[in-house]
Amino acid sequence: MDFNSIFGYGMARQIKFWKRLAAEEILIEFGADDDITLSPTKTKGAVSTKYPPLYDDVPGMLKDFESTIDPESFLKPPEMIDDRVPIPIAWPELQFGNGMAGAMFGGKLNTVSTRDHTYTFNEPVVNGWSDMNGLFFDRGNTWVRRILDALKYFIES
Repeated sequence: MDFNSIFGYGMARQIKFWKRLAAEEILIEFGADDDITLSPTKTKGAVSTKYPPLYDDVPGMLKDFESTIDPESFLKPPEMIDDRVPIPIAWPELQFGNGMAGAMFGGKLNTVSTRDHTYTFNEPVVNGWSDMNGLFFDRGNTWVRRILDALKYFIES
């Protein structure tokens, strides 16, 4: 089965799910390594505020990202494993952390780093239904601009 056939099969499953025709089926499976915890004993360095956020060094982030890419496995079509369709992922803005989603909508960002990774967390943006009315996406938001500028740098480099 070629890549397009695999992708088409996966898309058909998505459509079936969203039309609510897949009530008895499992749509997706997630897995996670034990190494992606925030425990200081699991990271390569102690989590501390003494390390600067790695997103402040965009050229360094790109260099670190490029060092993790294995062209052999990243560019070849995925193998079919029963009916699961693996999707390759590229995450060059990794060092901005999970908190960026909330920060892009005005949430206060908290940052901690190791020598090798930056973690971000944001305070809640929505605390109740009434907060939904004031929620909006501002393309001029500092964090939106920083991520877009970093992605532009990655593309142009």
